[in-house]
Amino acid sequence: MREVNRREFLAKGGAIGATIGAAAVGPETASPVTAASSSISSDDGEEFETFGQPGSPSREAYRALAEAERAHQLRMRERQQQQGNATGNSSSGSGLSGGASPNFSRTVNAVEDLGCDPNGGSPIDDALSSVSDGTLVEFPAGNYALDGQPQITGSTVGIAGVGYENASGPPEPGSGVATITANSEASRINLDAESGLIANFVLDMTSSGTGISIVVGSSGFATARDIRVVGVQDNTGSQANEETNHPLCALMAESGATARAERVASSGSGVGGSKNKGGVPVFWVGDRNDGTAQLVDCQAQGAADNGLYGSRTPGDVQVVGGTFVNNAVDQLRYCGEGSFADGVTMGVDIDSYDKSGFNEEIATMALKVEQPSHISKPGGAVLRNAKITAVSANKIGAVINVRGHGGALKLDNCEIESGLDVPFVDAAEPGSSYDPESPPPHNITITNSLFKGSGGGEIVRVSGRPQSTVTNTCFQVSGASESSLSGITVGEGVGFGEQCQAGLSNPGKVGSGNISALGNVSVNASANGSADAVGTQTPQRNENNWIGTIAAGVMQMIVIVLLFLSALAVLFLAVFKKLLDE
Repeated sequence: MREVNRREFLAKGGAIGATIGAAAVGPETASPVTAASSSISSDDGEEFETFGQPGSPSREAYRALAEAERAHQLRMRERQQQQGNATGNSSSGSGLSGGASPNFSRTVNAVEDLGCDPNGGSPIDDALSSVSDGTLVEFPAGNYALDGQPQITGSTVGIAGVGYENASGPPEPGSGVATITANSEASRINLDAESGLIANFVLDMTSSGTGISIVVGSSGFATARDIRVVGVQDNTGSQANEETNHPLCALMAESGATARAERVASSGSGVGGSKNKGGVPVFWVGDRNDGTAQLVDCQAQGAADNGLYGSRTPGDVQVVGGTFVNNAVDQLRYCGEGSFADGVTMGVDIDSYDKSGFNEEIATMALKVEQPSHISKPGGAVLRNAKITAVSANKIGAVINVRGHGGALKLDNCEIESGLDVPFVDAAEPGSSYDPESPPPHNITITNSLFKGSGGGEIVRVSGRPQSTVTNTCFQVSGASESSLSGITVGEGVGFGEQCQAGLSNPGKVGSGNISALGNVSVNASANGSADAVGTQTPQRNENNWIGTIAAGVMQMIVIVLLFLSALAVLFLAVFKKLLDE
Protein backbone atom coordinates (compact mmCIF):
# COMPACT_ATOMS: atom_id res chain seq x y z
CA MET A 1 0.00 0.00 0.00
CA ARG A 2 1.56 3.32 -1.08
CA GLU A 3 2.23 5.93 1.61
CA VAL A 4 0.88 9.38 0.84
CA ASN A 5 2.71 12.34 2.31
CA ARG A 6 0.97 15.29 3.89
CA ARG A 7 1.54 17.78 1.07
CA GLU A 8 0.25 15.31 -1.50
CA PHE A 9 -2.76 14.47 0.64
CA LEU A 10 -3.72 18.08 1.16
CA ALA A 11 -2.97 19.05 -2.43
CA LYS A 12 -5.53 16.51 -3.56
CA GLY A 13 -8.24 18.90 -2.38
CA GLY A 14 -8.50 20.33 -5.87
CA ALA A 15 -11.39 22.44 -7.04
CA ILE A 16 -14.76 22.46 -5.39
CA GLY A 17 -16.77 19.95 -7.32
CA ALA A 18 -13.66 17.91 -8.17
CA THR A 19 -12.11 14.90 -6.44
CA ILE A 20 -10.63 15.33 -2.99
CA GLY A 21 -8.36 12.45 -3.88
CA ALA A 22 -7.24 9.01 -2.89
CA ALA A 23 -5.48 10.10 0.26
CA ALA A 24 -8.58 11.67 1.70
CA VAL A 25 -10.06 8.22 2.02
CA GLY A 26 -6.94 6.15 2.18
CA PRO A 27 -4.20 5.46 -0.32
CA GLU A 28 -6.34 3.19 -2.48
CA THR A 29 -9.80 4.73 -2.50
CA ALA A 30 -10.92 7.82 -4.37
CA SER A 31 -14.07 9.76 -3.68
CA PRO A 32 -15.84 12.32 -5.86
CA VAL A 33 -17.04 15.49 -4.19
CA THR A 34 -19.96 17.38 -5.63
CA ALA A 35 -20.41 21.03 -4.73
CA ALA A 36 -23.80 22.15 -3.59
CA SER A 37 -25.58 24.29 -6.11
CA SER A 38 -25.78 28.01 -5.37
CA SER A 39 -29.19 28.52 -6.82
CA ILE A 40 -32.62 27.47 -5.69
CA SER A 41 -34.13 26.46 -8.98
CA SER A 42 -33.29 25.69 -12.58
CA ASP A 43 -34.04 28.06 -15.44
CA ASP A 44 -37.55 26.70 -15.81
CA GLY A 45 -38.23 27.08 -12.10
CA GLU A 46 -38.07 23.37 -11.31
CA GLU A 47 -36.74 22.79 -7.81
CA PHE A 48 -33.66 20.67 -7.32
CA GLU A 49 -34.21 17.34 -5.60
CA THR A 50 -31.32 17.77 -3.15
CA PHE A 51 -33.13 20.07 -0.72
CA GLY A 52 -33.22 18.62 2.77
CA GLN A 53 -30.50 16.03 2.20
CA PRO A 54 -27.40 15.92 4.38
CA GLY A 55 -24.68 17.65 2.41
CA SER A 56 -27.14 19.83 0.50
CA PRO A 57 -28.34 23.24 1.70
CA SER A 58 -31.98 23.85 2.52
CA ARG A 59 -34.43 26.45 1.30
CA GLU A 60 -33.89 28.32 4.56
CA ALA A 61 -30.19 28.66 3.78
CA TYR A 62 -30.73 30.02 0.29
CA ARG A 63 -33.42 32.30 1.65
CA ALA A 64 -30.85 33.83 4.02
CA LEU A 65 -28.55 34.51 1.07
CA ALA A 66 -31.34 36.04 -0.98
CA GLU A 67 -32.49 38.22 1.91
CA ALA A 68 -28.98 39.66 2.35
CA GLU A 69 -28.76 40.47 -1.36
CA ARG A 70 -32.23 41.95 -1.43
CA ALA A 71 -31.60 44.15 1.60
CA HIS A 72 -28.50 45.64 -0.02
CA GLN A 73 -30.27 46.08 -3.34
CA LEU A 74 -33.08 48.04 -1.68
CA ARG A 75 -30.65 50.22 0.27
CA MET A 76 -28.73 51.14 -2.85
CA ARG A 77 -31.89 51.80 -4.85
CA GLU A 78 -33.26 54.09 -2.15
CA ARG A 79 -30.01 56.01 -2.03
CA GLN A 80 -29.91 56.47 -5.78
CA GLN A 81 -33.51 57.63 -5.82
CA GLN A 82 -32.74 60.18 -3.13
CA GLN A 83 -29.88 61.41 -5.29
CA GLY A 84 -32.16 61.68 -8.32
CA ASN A 85 -30.93 58.55 -10.08
CA ALA A 86 -33.75 56.02 -10.26
CA THR A 87 -31.59 53.36 -11.91
CA GLY A 88 -29.97 52.44 -8.61
CA ASN A 89 -26.65 50.77 -8.03
CA SER A 90 -27.73 47.25 -7.37
CA SER A 91 -26.59 45.08 -10.21
CA SER A 92 -23.83 44.95 -12.76
CA GLY A 93 -25.42 42.23 -14.82
CA SER A 94 -22.42 40.02 -14.16
CA GLY A 95 -24.40 37.47 -12.20
CA LEU A 96 -21.98 37.69 -9.30
CA SER A 97 -23.75 37.55 -5.95
CA GLY A 98 -27.13 37.91 -7.61
CA GLY A 99 -28.80 41.29 -7.41
CA ALA A 100 -26.19 42.62 -4.99
CA SER A 101 -23.38 42.81 -7.56
CA PRO A 102 -21.64 46.18 -7.81
CA ASN A 103 -22.62 48.46 -10.67
CA PHE A 104 -19.23 49.82 -11.73
CA SER A 105 -19.06 53.11 -13.61
CA ARG A 106 -15.93 52.05 -15.47
CA THR A 107 -13.69 49.05 -16.06
CA VAL A 108 -9.95 49.56 -16.54
CA ASN A 109 -7.22 47.17 -17.63
CA ALA A 110 -4.63 46.60 -14.93
CA VAL A 111 -1.78 46.31 -17.42
CA GLU A 112 -2.71 48.79 -20.14
CA ASP A 113 -4.29 51.47 -17.96
CA LEU A 114 -2.54 51.13 -14.60
CA GLY A 115 0.85 49.81 -15.71
CA CYS A 116 0.80 46.61 -13.66
CA ASP A 117 3.53 44.14 -14.60
CA PRO A 118 2.01 40.78 -15.64
CA ASN A 119 5.43 39.14 -15.25
CA GLY A 120 5.84 39.98 -11.57
CA GLY A 121 8.79 42.31 -12.07
CA SER A 122 7.31 45.09 -9.95
CA PRO A 123 4.64 45.06 -7.22
CA ILE A 124 1.04 46.11 -7.86
CA ASP A 125 0.54 47.63 -4.41
CA ASP A 126 0.41 51.27 -5.52
CA ALA A 127 -1.96 50.49 -8.39
CA LEU A 128 -4.38 48.76 -6.03
CA SER A 129 -4.28 51.58 -3.49
CA SER A 130 -5.04 54.13 -6.20
CA VAL A 131 -8.24 52.50 -7.51
CA SER A 132 -10.85 55.25 -7.75
CA ASP A 133 -14.45 54.97 -6.65
CA GLY A 134 -16.77 53.39 -9.20
CA THR A 135 -13.93 51.42 -10.81
CA LEU A 136 -13.41 47.73 -11.50
CA VAL A 137 -9.81 46.82 -12.30
CA GLU A 138 -9.62 43.79 -14.58
CA PHE A 139 -6.39 41.80 -14.56
CA PRO A 140 -5.37 39.91 -17.71
CA ALA A 141 -3.76 36.51 -17.26
CA GLY A 142 -0.35 36.87 -15.71
CA ASN A 143 1.68 36.77 -12.51
CA TYR A 144 1.39 39.90 -10.37
CA ALA A 145 3.61 40.58 -7.35
CA LEU A 146 2.21 41.80 -4.04
CA ASP A 147 4.64 43.20 -1.48
CA GLY A 148 2.58 44.84 1.24
CA GLN A 149 -1.00 45.43 2.32
CA PRO A 150 -2.70 47.82 -0.12
CA GLN A 151 -6.12 49.28 0.71
CA ILE A 152 -8.89 49.27 -1.91
CA THR A 153 -11.45 51.69 -0.56
CA GLY A 154 -14.58 53.32 -1.94
CA SER A 155 -18.32 53.16 -2.24
CA THR A 156 -18.16 50.89 -5.30
CA VAL A 157 -14.77 49.32 -6.09
CA GLY A 158 -13.38 45.99 -7.14
CA ILE A 159 -10.66 43.92 -8.76
CA ALA A 160 -11.19 40.82 -10.90
CA GLY A 161 -9.20 38.38 -12.96
CA VAL A 162 -9.93 37.96 -16.63
CA GLY A 163 -13.07 35.89 -17.27
CA TYR A 164 -14.61 36.69 -13.91
CA GLU A 165 -18.06 37.19 -15.47
CA ASN A 166 -18.33 33.53 -16.47
CA ALA A 167 -16.39 31.96 -13.61
CA SER A 168 -18.14 29.07 -11.90
CA GLY A 169 -15.48 28.08 -9.41
CA PRO A 170 -12.01 28.95 -8.12
CA PRO A 171 -9.51 28.93 -11.00
CA GLU A 172 -6.78 26.35 -11.29
CA PRO A 173 -3.21 27.66 -11.35
CA GLY A 174 -1.92 28.05 -14.88
CA SER A 175 -0.94 30.35 -17.71
CA GLY A 176 -4.48 31.51 -18.47
CA VAL A 177 -5.19 32.79 -14.96
CA ALA A 178 -4.56 36.04 -13.11
CA THR A 179 -2.26 35.08 -10.23
CA ILE A 180 -1.24 37.37 -7.37
CA THR A 181 1.98 36.19 -5.74
CA ALA A 182 3.10 37.05 -2.21
CA ASN A 183 6.52 38.67 -1.94
CA SER A 184 6.48 38.95 1.85
CA GLU A 185 5.39 37.02 4.92
CA ALA A 186 2.29 39.20 5.30
CA SER A 187 1.07 40.22 1.84
CA ARG A 188 -2.57 41.19 2.07
CA ILE A 189 -5.30 42.83 -0.02
CA ASN A 190 -7.74 44.92 2.02
CA LEU A 191 -11.11 45.67 0.44
CA ASP A 192 -13.36 48.14 2.24
CA ALA A 193 -16.47 49.05 0.27
CA GLU A 194 -20.18 49.59 0.40
CA SER A 195 -20.44 47.58 -2.80
CA GLY A 196 -17.24 45.65 -3.50
CA LEU A 197 -15.80 42.68 -5.34
CA ILE A 198 -12.65 40.55 -5.48
CA ALA A 199 -13.07 37.77 -8.03
CA ASN A 200 -11.35 35.08 -10.07
CA PHE A 201 -7.77 35.03 -8.80
CA VAL A 202 -5.18 32.52 -7.73
CA LEU A 203 -3.40 33.76 -4.61
CA ASP A 204 0.08 32.24 -4.46
CA MET A 205 2.20 31.77 -1.33
CA THR A 206 4.27 28.84 -2.55
CA SER A 207 7.58 30.63 -1.95
CA SER A 208 9.08 29.77 1.43
CA GLY A 209 8.36 32.24 4.21
CA THR A 210 5.56 34.04 2.39
CA GLY A 211 1.92 34.50 3.28
CA ILE A 212 -1.06 35.98 1.48
CA SER A 213 -4.55 36.92 2.53
CA ILE A 214 -7.59 39.01 1.72
CA VAL A 215 -9.86 41.08 3.94
CA VAL A 216 -13.42 41.65 2.79
CA GLY A 217 -14.70 44.72 4.61
CA SER A 218 -18.31 45.69 3.94
CA SER A 219 -20.55 48.63 4.79
CA GLY A 220 -23.19 47.23 2.45
CA PHE A 221 -22.45 44.09 0.44
CA ALA A 222 -18.92 42.99 -0.50
CA THR A 223 -17.87 39.67 -1.98
CA ALA A 224 -14.75 37.59 -2.53
CA ARG A 225 -15.65 35.05 -5.17
CA ASP A 226 -13.90 32.33 -7.14
CA ILE A 227 -10.58 32.58 -5.30
CA ARG A 228 -8.01 29.81 -4.87
CA VAL A 229 -5.14 30.05 -2.38
CA VAL A 230 -2.13 27.83 -3.13
CA GLY A 231 0.93 27.12 -1.03
CA VAL A 232 1.71 26.56 2.64
CA GLN A 233 1.76 29.31 5.26
CA ASP A 234 5.08 28.08 6.67
CA ASN A 235 6.33 31.13 8.57
CA THR A 236 5.67 29.23 11.77
CA GLY A 237 7.51 27.94 14.81
CA SER A 238 9.74 29.76 17.28
CA GLN A 239 10.80 32.33 14.68
CA ALA A 240 7.23 33.23 13.72
CA ASN A 241 5.69 36.60 14.47
CA GLU A 242 2.02 35.86 14.96
CA GLU A 243 1.17 39.52 14.44
CA THR A 244 2.29 39.28 10.81
CA ASN A 245 0.48 36.05 9.96
CA HIS A 246 -3.09 36.60 8.85
CA PRO A 247 -6.11 34.37 8.12
CA LEU A 248 -6.35 33.61 4.43
CA CYS A 249 -9.80 35.20 4.18
CA ALA A 250 -11.24 37.53 6.82
CA LEU A 251 -14.83 38.80 6.65
CA MET A 252 -15.77 42.06 8.38
CA ALA A 253 -19.25 43.52 7.91
CA GLU A 254 -20.67 46.57 9.63
CA SER A 255 -24.00 46.26 11.42
CA GLY A 256 -26.70 45.58 8.83
CA ALA A 257 -24.13 44.82 6.12
CA THR A 258 -22.95 41.55 4.55
CA ALA A 259 -19.47 40.27 3.73
CA ARG A 260 -19.48 37.10 1.65
CA ALA A 261 -16.89 34.55 0.56
CA GLU A 262 -18.23 32.46 -2.30
CA ARG A 263 -16.36 29.53 -3.82
CA VAL A 264 -13.13 30.43 -2.03
CA ALA A 265 -10.87 27.39 -1.75
CA SER A 266 -7.70 26.48 0.09
CA SER A 267 -6.05 23.10 0.41
CA GLY A 268 -2.95 22.34 2.47
CA SER A 269 -2.33 25.86 3.74
CA GLY A 270 -1.11 25.00 7.23
CA VAL A 271 1.67 23.19 9.04
CA GLY A 272 0.17 20.75 11.51
CA GLY A 273 0.63 21.70 15.14
CA SER A 274 1.42 25.37 14.42
CA LYS A 275 -1.85 26.79 15.77
CA ASN A 276 -0.09 28.72 18.55
CA LYS A 277 3.13 29.21 16.60
CA GLY A 278 1.98 31.34 13.69
CA GLY A 279 -0.56 29.01 12.06
CA VAL A 280 -3.73 30.63 10.75
CA PRO A 281 -7.31 29.64 9.83
CA VAL A 282 -8.60 29.69 6.28
CA PHE A 283 -11.65 31.79 7.19
CA TRP A 284 -11.81 34.24 10.08
CA VAL A 285 -14.81 36.15 11.41
CA GLY A 286 -13.96 38.09 14.56
CA ASP A 287 -14.67 41.13 16.69
CA ARG A 288 -14.77 43.51 13.74
CA ASN A 289 -17.77 41.78 12.23
CA ASP A 290 -20.98 43.35 13.52
CA GLY A 291 -23.09 42.34 10.53
CA THR A 292 -23.45 39.08 8.61
CA ALA A 293 -20.53 37.02 7.33
CA GLN A 294 -21.45 34.34 4.78
CA LEU A 295 -19.49 31.42 3.34
CA VAL A 296 -21.06 29.88 0.25
CA ASP A 297 -19.74 26.67 -1.33
CA CYS A 298 -16.24 27.22 0.06
CA GLN A 299 -13.50 24.68 0.70
CA ALA A 300 -11.01 24.53 3.54
CA GLN A 301 -8.67 21.60 3.87
CA GLY A 302 -5.56 21.18 5.97
CA ALA A 303 -5.51 24.54 7.77
CA ALA A 304 -3.41 24.94 10.91
CA ASP A 305 -6.03 26.75 13.01
CA ASN A 306 -9.65 25.89 12.06
CA GLY A 307 -11.30 25.79 8.66
CA LEU A 308 -13.66 28.52 9.83
CA TYR A 309 -12.90 30.37 13.05
CA GLY A 310 -16.11 32.31 13.56
CA SER A 311 -16.95 32.07 17.25
CA ARG A 312 -15.57 35.43 18.35
CA THR A 313 -17.91 37.78 16.57
CA PRO A 314 -20.87 39.80 17.79
CA GLY A 315 -22.39 39.40 14.33
CA ASP A 316 -23.76 36.38 12.49
CA VAL A 317 -21.89 33.62 10.67
CA GLN A 318 -23.79 31.71 7.99
CA VAL A 319 -22.24 28.79 6.10
CA VAL A 320 -24.13 27.46 3.09
CA GLY A 321 -22.72 24.36 1.42
CA GLY A 322 -19.01 23.68 1.19
CA THR A 323 -16.42 21.11 2.21
CA PHE A 324 -14.23 21.24 5.31
CA VAL A 325 -11.76 18.40 5.78
CA ASN A 326 -8.84 17.73 8.16
CA ASN A 327 -8.38 21.27 9.39
CA ALA A 328 -6.55 21.36 12.71
CA VAL A 329 -8.65 22.11 15.79
CA ASP A 330 -12.08 22.31 14.10
CA GLN A 331 -13.67 22.22 10.68
CA LEU A 332 -16.22 24.85 11.74
CA ARG A 333 -16.39 27.04 14.83
CA TYR A 334 -19.27 29.44 15.42
CA CYS A 335 -21.90 30.34 17.99
CA GLY A 336 -25.10 32.15 18.88
CA GLU A 337 -28.50 32.97 17.51
CA GLY A 338 -28.42 33.88 13.83
CA SER A 339 -25.39 31.70 13.07
CA PHE A 340 -25.72 28.40 11.22
CA ALA A 341 -24.13 25.91 8.87
CA ASP A 342 -26.45 24.31 6.33
CA GLY A 343 -25.63 21.66 3.76
CA VAL A 344 -21.95 21.40 4.68
CA THR A 345 -19.71 18.36 4.43
CA MET A 346 -17.07 17.77 7.09
CA GLY A 347 -14.44 15.05 7.29
CA VAL A 348 -11.84 14.00 9.85
CA ASP A 349 -9.26 11.33 8.96
CA ILE A 350 -5.85 12.15 10.41
CA ASP A 351 -4.39 8.67 9.82
CA SER A 352 -4.80 8.86 6.06
CA TYR A 353 -1.54 10.67 5.38
CA ASP A 354 2.08 10.47 6.46
CA LYS A 355 2.91 13.28 8.88
CA SER A 356 6.68 12.75 8.73
CA GLY A 357 8.53 16.02 8.42
CA PHE A 358 5.72 17.94 10.06
CA ASN A 359 4.79 18.64 13.63
CA GLU A 360 2.56 15.72 14.57
CA GLU A 361 0.75 17.59 17.35
CA ILE A 362 -2.43 17.84 15.35
CA ALA A 363 -5.94 17.43 16.69
CA THR A 364 -9.20 18.06 14.92
CA MET A 365 -12.95 17.70 15.33
CA ALA A 366 -15.95 18.60 13.18
CA LEU A 367 -17.80 21.40 14.98
CA LYS A 368 -17.11 23.46 18.07
CA VAL A 369 -19.60 25.86 19.65
CA GLU A 370 -18.22 28.42 22.08
CA GLN A 371 -18.86 32.07 22.90
CA PRO A 372 -16.29 34.32 24.62
CA SER A 373 -17.42 36.45 27.54
CA HIS A 374 -17.34 39.72 25.60
CA ILE A 375 -19.95 38.43 23.12
CA SER A 376 -23.45 39.00 24.50
CA LYS A 377 -25.78 37.49 21.87
CA PRO A 378 -28.15 34.71 22.97
CA GLY A 379 -27.44 31.06 22.24
CA GLY A 380 -29.05 29.39 19.27
CA ALA A 381 -26.50 28.07 16.76
CA VAL A 382 -27.84 25.61 14.17
CA LEU A 383 -26.26 22.76 12.19
CA ARG A 384 -28.65 21.61 9.49
CA ASN A 385 -28.36 19.07 6.66
CA ALA A 386 -24.73 18.32 7.53
CA LYS A 387 -22.81 15.27 6.38
CA ILE A 388 -20.01 14.40 8.81
CA THR A 389 -17.56 11.50 8.55
CA ALA A 390 -15.01 10.95 11.33
CA VAL A 391 -12.62 8.08 10.68
CA SER A 392 -9.49 8.75 12.73
CA ALA A 393 -8.29 11.52 15.00
CA ASN A 394 -6.20 12.20 18.09
CA LYS A 395 -6.64 14.56 21.02
CA ILE A 396 -10.34 14.83 20.32
CA GLY A 397 -13.08 14.93 22.92
CA ALA A 398 -16.04 14.51 20.59
CA VAL A 399 -17.01 14.84 16.95
CA ILE A 400 -19.20 17.82 17.90
CA ASN A 401 -18.22 19.76 21.00
CA VAL A 402 -20.21 22.45 22.81
CA ARG A 403 -18.01 24.08 25.40
CA GLY A 404 -19.11 25.31 28.80
CA HIS A 405 -19.15 28.85 27.41
CA GLY A 406 -21.18 27.79 24.39
CA GLY A 407 -24.91 28.38 24.06
CA ALA A 408 -27.70 26.32 22.56
CA LEU A 409 -27.16 24.11 19.51
CA LYS A 410 -29.73 22.48 17.25
CA LEU A 411 -28.87 19.55 14.96
CA ASP A 412 -31.49 19.07 12.28
CA ASN A 413 -31.46 16.46 9.49
CA CYS A 414 -27.78 15.62 9.91
CA GLU A 415 -25.93 12.40 9.11
CA ILE A 416 -22.96 11.74 11.37
CA GLU A 417 -20.78 8.67 10.88
CA SER A 418 -17.94 7.97 13.29
CA GLY A 419 -15.49 5.23 14.10
CA LEU A 420 -13.90 7.15 16.96
CA ASP A 421 -13.91 6.05 20.59
CA VAL A 422 -15.49 9.33 21.72
CA PRO A 423 -19.04 10.71 21.89
CA PHE A 424 -20.61 11.95 18.70
CA VAL A 425 -21.91 14.99 20.61
CA ASP A 426 -20.55 16.34 23.89
CA ALA A 427 -22.08 19.45 25.48
CA ALA A 428 -20.40 20.63 28.68
CA GLU A 429 -22.24 22.21 31.58
CA PRO A 430 -22.63 25.98 31.14
CA GLY A 431 -19.98 27.86 33.10
CA SER A 432 -17.66 24.86 33.41
CA SER A 433 -14.86 26.09 31.12
CA TYR A 434 -12.34 28.93 31.24
CA ASP A 435 -14.84 31.60 30.14
CA PRO A 436 -18.06 32.42 32.04
CA GLU A 437 -21.41 30.96 31.11
CA SER A 438 -22.70 32.44 27.86
CA PRO A 439 -26.20 33.98 27.63
CA PRO A 440 -29.10 31.48 27.45
CA PRO A 441 -30.59 29.41 26.02
CA HIS A 442 -28.20 26.48 26.50
CA ASN A 443 -30.29 23.44 25.51
CA ILE A 444 -29.22 20.88 22.90
CA THR A 445 -31.81 19.82 20.33
CA ILE A 446 -31.34 16.85 17.99
CA THR A 447 -34.04 15.99 15.47
CA ASN A 448 -34.55 14.10 12.21
CA SER A 449 -30.96 12.86 12.18
CA LEU A 450 -28.97 9.67 11.63
CA PHE A 451 -25.95 8.53 13.67
CA LYS A 452 -23.89 5.62 12.28
CA GLY A 453 -20.77 3.64 13.08
CA SER A 454 -19.20 2.85 16.43
CA GLY A 455 -18.55 4.78 19.60
CA GLY A 456 -17.05 4.66 23.04
CA GLY A 457 -20.22 3.94 24.99
CA GLU A 458 -21.82 7.36 25.19
CA ILE A 459 -23.12 8.64 21.88
CA VAL A 460 -24.59 11.90 23.15
CA ARG A 461 -23.40 13.42 26.41
CA VAL A 462 -25.11 16.57 27.69
CA SER A 463 -24.34 18.10 31.09
CA GLY A 464 -26.40 20.68 32.96
CA ARG A 465 -28.51 21.79 30.01
CA PRO A 466 -32.21 21.43 30.89
CA GLN A 467 -34.81 21.11 28.12
CA SER A 468 -32.36 19.27 25.87
CA THR A 469 -34.23 16.80 23.64
CA VAL A 470 -33.70 14.24 20.91
CA THR A 471 -36.60 13.27 18.62
CA ASN A 472 -37.17 11.46 15.33
CA THR A 473 -33.59 10.24 15.21
CA CYS A 474 -32.00 6.88 14.43
CA PHE A 475 -28.84 5.62 16.16
CA GLN A 476 -27.31 2.92 13.95
CA VAL A 477 -24.32 2.67 16.27
CA SER A 478 -22.78 -0.54 17.63
CA GLY A 479 -24.30 -1.36 21.02
CA ALA A 480 -26.51 1.71 21.02
CA SER A 481 -29.39 1.98 23.46
CA GLU A 482 -31.18 4.70 25.37
CA SER A 483 -28.46 4.47 28.02
CA SER A 484 -26.01 5.73 25.37
CA LEU A 485 -27.67 9.14 25.63
CA SER A 486 -27.11 11.09 28.84
CA GLY A 487 -28.45 14.42 30.03
CA ILE A 488 -30.95 14.67 27.19
CA THR A 489 -34.65 13.79 27.12
CA VAL A 490 -35.49 11.04 24.63
CA GLY A 491 -38.71 11.98 22.89
CA GLU A 492 -40.84 10.44 20.17
CA GLY A 493 -39.45 8.63 17.17
CA VAL A 494 -36.03 7.63 18.51
CA GLY A 495 -34.69 4.21 17.50
CA PHE A 496 -31.52 2.15 17.98
CA GLY A 497 -29.73 -0.52 15.96
CA GLU A 498 -29.02 -1.24 12.32
CA GLN A 499 -32.68 -1.81 11.50
CA CYS A 500 -34.10 1.14 13.42
CA GLN A 501 -36.97 2.80 11.60
CA ALA A 502 -38.61 4.95 14.26
CA GLY A 503 -38.91 8.64 13.88
CA LEU A 504 -37.32 9.20 10.48
CA SER A 505 -40.08 11.21 8.86
CA ASN A 506 -38.41 10.95 5.48
CA PRO A 507 -35.89 8.08 5.46
CA GLY A 508 -35.10 8.68 1.80
CA LYS A 509 -33.62 12.05 2.66
CA VAL A 510 -31.80 11.25 5.87
CA GLY A 511 -28.52 9.64 4.99
CA SER A 512 -28.82 9.95 1.23
CA GLY A 513 -26.88 13.16 0.70
CA ASN A 514 -24.96 13.37 -2.55
CA ILE A 515 -21.84 14.91 -1.02
CA SER A 516 -19.30 12.95 1.01
CA ALA A 517 -16.04 14.29 2.34
CA LEU A 518 -14.39 10.92 2.75
CA GLY A 519 -16.54 8.60 0.66
CA ASN A 520 -17.71 5.15 1.74
CA VAL A 521 -14.88 4.56 4.15
CA SER A 522 -14.53 1.66 6.51
CA VAL A 523 -15.64 3.07 9.84
CA ASN A 524 -13.02 1.85 12.28
CA ALA A 525 -10.61 3.46 14.68
CA SER A 526 -7.49 2.52 12.74
CA ALA A 527 -8.73 3.60 9.31
CA ASN A 528 -6.73 0.75 7.77
CA GLY A 529 -9.49 -0.64 5.62
CA SER A 530 -10.37 -3.46 7.98
CA ALA A 531 -13.76 -3.91 9.52
CA ASP A 532 -12.90 -5.32 12.92
CA ALA A 533 -13.93 -2.31 15.02
CA VAL A 534 -17.51 -2.27 13.82
CA GLY A 535 -17.80 -5.78 12.49
CA THR A 536 -18.92 -4.73 9.03
CA GLN A 537 -17.91 -2.25 6.40
CA THR A 538 -19.90 0.96 6.04
CA PRO A 539 -23.44 -0.19 5.16
CA GLN A 540 -24.03 -0.31 1.44
CA ARG A 541 -27.27 1.49 0.77
CA ASN A 542 -28.41 -1.05 -1.82
CA GLU A 543 -27.72 -4.16 0.28
CA ASN A 544 -29.34 -5.23 3.53
CA ASN A 545 -30.15 -1.78 4.83
CA TRP A 546 -33.30 -0.79 6.68
CA ILE A 547 -34.53 1.53 3.94
CA GLY A 548 -34.47 -1.35 1.48
CA THR A 549 -36.27 -3.53 4.01
CA ILE A 550 -39.05 -0.99 4.34
CA ALA A 551 -39.36 -0.66 0.57
CA ALA A 552 -39.53 -4.43 0.11
CA GLY A 553 -42.20 -4.72 2.80
CA VAL A 554 -44.29 -2.01 1.20
CA MET A 555 -44.07 -3.72 -2.20
CA GLN A 556 -45.16 -7.02 -0.67
CA MET A 557 -48.19 -5.37 0.90
CA ILE A 558 -49.12 -3.75 -2.41
CA VAL A 559 -48.92 -7.13 -4.18
CA ILE A 560 -51.10 -8.77 -1.51
CA VAL A 561 -53.71 -6.02 -1.78
CA LEU A 562 -53.78 -6.29 -5.58
CA LEU A 563 -54.22 -10.08 -5.41
CA PHE A 564 -57.05 -9.66 -2.91
CA LEU A 565 -58.80 -7.11 -5.12
CA SER A 566 -58.39 -9.41 -8.13
CA ALA A 567 -60.00 -12.28 -6.22
CA LEU A 568 -62.92 -10.05 -5.24
CA ALA A 569 -63.37 -9.01 -8.86
CA VAL A 570 -63.47 -12.64 -10.04
CA LEU A 571 -65.98 -13.53 -7.33
CA PHE A 572 -68.17 -10.53 -8.22
CA LEU A 573 -68.19 -11.48 -11.91
CA ALA A 574 -69.14 -15.06 -11.07
CA VAL A 575 -72.06 -13.95 -8.88
CA PHE A 576 -73.19 -11.40 -11.47
CA LYS A 577 -73.12 -14.04 -14.24
CA LYS A 578 -75.17 -16.44 -12.12
CA LEU A 579 -77.81 -13.76 -11.51
CA LEU A 580 -78.06 -13.09 -15.24
CA ASP A 581 -78.48 -16.81 -15.98
CA GLU A 582 -81.40 -16.97 -13.54
